[in-house]
Amino acid sequence: MQHQRSVISGICPCLLALRAPRAAFHPSLLSEKSGLKAVGSELSASFRLIITTRVLLVAVGMALIAMLGAGAIEALGVIFVSQRLHVSSSLYGPLVATGGVGILVGAVLAGLLATRMTSKTILTGSVFLLGLGLVIYGFQTWYVAAFLVYFLLSTPNGGVEVGFAPMMLNATPRAMIGRVQAVMETVMFGTSLVSIALAGAASQFIPVWLIFVISGVLMALAGLFGWFALPGGFRPKGIETQTASD
Repeated sequence: MQHQRSVISGICPCLLALRAPRAAFHPSLLSEKSGLKAVGSELSASFRLIITTRVLLVAVGMALIAMLGAGAIEALGVIFVSQRLHVSSSLYGPLVATGGVGILVGAVLAGLLATRMTSKTILTGSVFLLGLGLVIYGFQTWYVAAFLVYFLLSTPNGGVEVGFAPMMLNATPRAMIGRVQAVMETVMFGTSLVSIALAGAASQFIPVWLIFVISGVLMALAGLFGWFALPGGFRPKGIETQTASD
């Protein structure tokens, strides 16, 4: 208790010495709007920024196309293991685990490549390889081969964030980063839910492996779309340079 009092007594003078605008200590003064109106205003500002910024708009388009394909694995992964690979559904757990290891390895590799390749190349290449890997995975009928392919197709997933984050940070004003990211993640997860529902409904009429192949083609197309639509030149290390200059 005595130690806590001494810490507080040392912090209070520091807080009193702060010089900041009154609105920073009272966020309600920043706007007359409150509640849902304030949230709606911030969301509309984020949507306007995304629509008028080419990098963000193309990134959202890529995410929509890619997530339409990615939802199939979420919904039908267990069914694929039992029906196509002809093994117990309990072996789906190790398959997912090796996918997690692949993502970790891919993130490390993408971090090493980030100093030599642009963010555009890393992002679009990772999405394209994800789609290609999913197509190959869909044709597998042997669990061991599928296990190795699943590891390899998960590896590019680690490069998606490494490539996307610098582009978003370079294209978004600092005050808008949180709101833009919230909107983009909401769009991505919403599209993923739609994809899961569509994949589940389609599995009643179409073989699961074929749904995986179609989903992989969609993801590969998203990578190609991003390659031709995104401007180049963004590098992760450019953020550090910009921050240092600021």
